[in-house]
Amino acid sequence: MKQYEVICAGLATIDLIAGILEPEALKRDTTYLETLSLQIGGDAVNQAVVLSRLGCRTGLMALCGSDYWGAYLTESLRNEGVDCSMVTADSGYSTTVSIVMLDSERERHFAVEKGSMDYFGLSHINLDMVKESAIVSIGSNLSLKSLDGEPTCELFSHARKHGVITVADYSIGKGDEKVDRSMVSAMFRQTDYILPSYAEASLITGETEIRRIIEALQDMGAANIVLKLGGKGCYLHANGIDKMIEAYPARVVDTTGAGDCFAAGFIYGVAKGMDVEVCARLGCAAGSIAVEAVGANTALRSREQIYRRAGMQMDDR
Repeated sequence: MKQYEVICAGLATIDLIAGILEPEALKRDTTYLETLSLQIGGDAVNQAVVLSRLGCRTGLMALCGSDYWGAYLTESLRNEGVDCSMVTADSGYSTTVSIVMLDSERERHFAVEKGSMDYFGLSHINLDMVKESAIVSIGSNLSLKSLDGEPTCELFSHARKHGVITVADYSIGKGDEKVDRSMVSAMFRQTDYILPSYAEASLITGETEIRRIIEALQDMGAANIVLKLGGKGCYLHANGIDKMIEAYPARVVDTTGAGDCFAAGFIYGVAKGMDVEVCARLGCAAGSIAVEAVGANTALRSREQIYRRAGMQMDDR
């Protein structure tokens, strides 16, 4: 048995969640918030926390500052059962901190002190430990300047040589990013499952229709595609299956982290050896639960929740 079922690598942040903030707030001297909460976040952290709650042996590889926020981050991860012995705390950087604001439609917007996020790279990844996991998942690919491109290819190539499944979730399209299609194509060719959102995949491919997006991603080298469609569910093109997987009804409170929780649900299924369509259904269930509370990883607490939401009988895997 390998030491880990999943190692998550990538973005780790502290999230200060301000709740709903209307545009007029910046025109006033003082705005009173209904709530302000402190949580840990970032794509890799959200995946790791949720996977641990689902019962997976989970480790995290990330970079934070050797500061108050970094200590809070690692202590919180330990309390969640995530092995954070591979998290690097470096006094040369500050921990990445995000202020999370919601608009009137409950869509999230971020103001970020970038801190360490641009510096997380292969030097912070123990390749020997990667071999000790069944799956390695990168959270926030395409927003990690020191890991994107050749470093990701090297990490994933090393993983696959040792029988480790590679998964990538993405973070792009939040500003004026330009896509290096050659770089992205090289990463796709080393990735077993790609999990882009519709907006990310559209930006990467230049296409807007789902079928054309899938074809363009394939042309770029993607093998197994799970296209996240938010409240509509996902389009699954993987392991010979090509179909729409419908979303589960949800009471939307906060969409922060929904895609990360989807990824965790999907990866959980892969880790347990489930059929890829079941994995996608678990991803949709996890994503729908995630939006029902404020915070990126607040609502989903146990595997019983996603099985119940997906209408599935829980097994002992």
